[in-house]
Amino acid sequence: MILGACLLIGAIAQAQNVAKISVSPSTVHGGSKATGTVTLSKNAPHGGVAVTLGSSQASVTVPATVTVPSGASSATFSITTGPVVSDVTATVTGSLGNSTASATLTVTAPKLVSISFNPSTVSGGSYVTGTVTIDGPEATFLTANLSADNPALTMPATVSFYGTETSTTFFCNIADVKQKTMVTVKATLGSITKSTTLTITPISLKSVELGNSPILGGEIDYVDVWLTGNTTSDLTISLRCDNPTVTVPKTVTVTNAYDGAFLKISTTAVSSAQTATIVASYAGVEKSATLSILPADKLSSLTFAVGAVFGGQTNDGLVKLAAPAGPNGIVVNLKSNNSCATVPATVTVPAGALQAGFNINASVVTKETPVTITASIAGSTISSNFDVLIAFQFACAPNPIVSTMSTTGTITLASPAPKGGMTFKLSAGSFSSDVKMPATVTIPGGATGVSFKIQTASVPNDSYVDLGATDEYGGRYLASLTVLATWELSLLELSSYSVVGGSPSTVTVNVNFPAPVGGLIVSLYADSPLVSVPPTVTIPAGQSSATVTAKTSVTNVFTGAKITAALGASNSQVQMAIGASIPGITYVILGPSGSVTSNGSAVSSGGQVGTVTIQSNSHAAFWTGTSSSLIDLHPSGWASSYASGIFGNFQVGGATDAQGNGHAAAWNGTASSFMDLNPTGSTGSFANAVFGDWIVGGYFATSPSNEHAVLWVGSAGNFVDLNPTGSNLSLATATDGVSIVGAAMGGSDAALWLGGTSAGFVDLMPGQHSQFGYSYSIATGVSGNTQVGWNAGALINLMGDTFPYGPYPARWQGSSGTYRDLTPPIGLGGTANAVAGDVIVGQWLFPGGLHAGLWSGTDTDFYDLQAAVGGTWQQSSANAVFSDSTGVYVVGTVDGKAILWHIPTGTLPHFHPVEAVRIRPL
Repeated sequence: MILGACLLIGAIAQAQNVAKISVSPSTVHGGSKATGTVTLSKNAPHGGVAVTLGSSQASVTVPATVTVPSGASSATFSITTGPVVSDVTATVTGSLGNSTASATLTVTAPKLVSISFNPSTVSGGSYVTGTVTIDGPEATFLTANLSADNPALTMPATVSFYGTETSTTFFCNIADVKQKTMVTVKATLGSITKSTTLTITPISLKSVELGNSPILGGEIDYVDVWLTGNTTSDLTISLRCDNPTVTVPKTVTVTNAYDGAFLKISTTAVSSAQTATIVASYAGVEKSATLSILPADKLSSLTFAVGAVFGGQTNDGLVKLAAPAGPNGIVVNLKSNNSCATVPATVTVPAGALQAGFNINASVVTKETPVTITASIAGSTISSNFDVLIAFQFACAPNPIVSTMSTTGTITLASPAPKGGMTFKLSAGSFSSDVKMPATVTIPGGATGVSFKIQTASVPNDSYVDLGATDEYGGRYLASLTVLATWELSLLELSSYSVVGGSPSTVTVNVNFPAPVGGLIVSLYADSPLVSVPPTVTIPAGQSSATVTAKTSVTNVFTGAKITAALGASNSQVQMAIGASIPGITYVILGPSGSVTSNGSAVSSGGQVGTVTIQSNSHAAFWTGTSSSLIDLHPSGWASSYASGIFGNFQVGGATDAQGNGHAAAWNGTASSFMDLNPTGSTGSFANAVFGDWIVGGYFATSPSNEHAVLWVGSAGNFVDLNPTGSNLSLATATDGVSIVGAAMGGSDAALWLGGTSAGFVDLMPGQHSQFGYSYSIATGVSGNTQVGWNAGALINLMGDTFPYGPYPARWQGSSGTYRDLTPPIGLGGTANAVAGDVIVGQWLFPGGLHAGLWSGTDTDFYDLQAAVGGTWQQSSANAVFSDSTGVYVVGTVDGKAILWHIPTGTLPHFHPVEAVRIRPL
């Protein structure tokens, strides 16, 4: 039975065929859609019937099939077309089995619709935009030809359409015409031509525009006269005005190739607001603009910064005009009706301004006083009022206080209270629950103040309470009270942060608020057996600090100790340095009393050199062990000078001329022996050190940005450029007559030169050290195989500013790999400035400041030179060292004065004197 049904269905299906196919509409523009309909010879069976579709043209696409639903005899489908260059007829077919039906669809190419101008009437000398329109998108690219029957219109010969464009625009220039001209413009696309007419009118007036309106009578203004197009010859425009207070020229000329002109008009003063109409005429056309003219001298307002001020304070007044002041400004007269408020006699409103301010000084009053201030100019007066209040102050003492304690509030009047007294309302703002005080207090008549108790509550954290006192007239004064949760330690201080073992230092313990009755007991301890402090110290009642003595023990090593103070949960710490003594050490302050500042730079058997400031000028200085031995080496005719190196009786340094150019210099003990070492052709130079017949420093090879290390040997003209290959900047700082040190590679790498030539360059920049690494280093001293200097870390950013990390004192033994950091214990950094044999000098930075330091023989054998002599200077530095059989000589600076230290032979361990080299005179 099933088989029979299948055979029956097949027979029915075979009997069906495509009876008809139709397309609607039968003609479309390329890119548009049409609808196709396929019709069967009979209704479709269950499951529907699929009809195969096809198109004869690539520009016409149809689905592969369309299904006629079960029980229906037809179905529709969408036909998509693409843009075509020319008209195309496509055959659309539908097939089912052996039956086929077809229909045709015509796809038309774009056709020209129109050409137009907007606007269609334009002035000569201007321009216009034209538009060409087609009726549909083009296939790829279309070009329409353009033409005009009059040369007054200049336009492109063609316009093009791209992609889906159905219109395109073109730009036309319009010539100046003397009469109305009609131009026919045509567009042609294929066989279709469209045309339009453009009307060109002669150039005429377009508008009159004012630069400013309103203006003050007496001011000038500028007027622009505009044409409808650019003229091809000079045109003269007639002008007139209907108000005699305005003066305008009779004509203005628009120059060839321009479309307008501007002119200046003037006005006279007016007593009331007026208008003036300025009219321009040309070729029968008139255009106009109306100018408003205001009287200059009229006040509009007088105001004050505040409506009331306390006596003794100031108020700010502001006077305004109805219109900006004229070219000479306007002087406004001022007057006060009460002597308790004084004003200047006049205030001037500057030219072009609308307002001016002035100060009002209020004096002390015994009662609230209203004041009237009057401002006036000719024909205009205005007044305004404010009040002067009885001045008072509100304060709390003591302040701050610790919670649960009380303080005293005081309100003080600037003058006695009026009869009947004066009452103030008291209030608390933030943290109001932390204090208790009266709601009101009254100052009796004739009295000038009142005091009252303010009780604080227990608070877990520090709080800041805003207190207010308001008088009967609304005047208010604020005071802030700080309530501390409890007593806490603040700064822990030492009288000496670095001492020689066996010397004491005074410890000052500070708290945040005076101690209560019974005082405060603070615990103390030190973390080193070399330092002993009392276990406790008592801060007396009413005091905020107490002192104890920290005793130290004798030591042979330089070390640090930490002293800690504890009070409740708070503690404070301070570090101190303890070092070995230097028996027999002495010092001499070299800086002369008449000098503002001085500096010791170098030392040798022949004396000491440096710089002194005399009458605000820097002078090279030479001493022989005492302040009175000073010899001023400053050469005549030079602006400033300095001495930085010495060997025997030979000194080197530099001098600066009046133009600011520095020259390397040398002396033989007197100012008159000055020698200029500047190399020929150099824009500047400097000498830093001398040893034997070697002088080292730097010179500018071509410019101040091209600094090279230099060695002079025996004479000024015999110099060697030490700048190594690849370095754009270098300098030499020190020499021992065999090798030279300084900086190279842009001035950022410590440098060593062996043999006195650039070929002997050795880069001493150490590798990674600490989390920041090193970015800068310089060698500043050399003796035998030892080089010293300092290193600074990479630049780091702190709160928007860039700082180098360090510096750190450094020692090398001929290569970067031998680098040693010489920073002493508890030290934060420093510099090693010079070396002689086994002795290195410099300065070290620690919590107590910057002190001169000395290393003897080893990295850890360190001495604080300031502490060794018991110096109480704010800071000190050791800059140079020399040793011989009598001991070690160190020069430097203490609080801006040159100093010479002497350490006898046999005092320092590892000490070996350095033999001198005989100098070859220049």
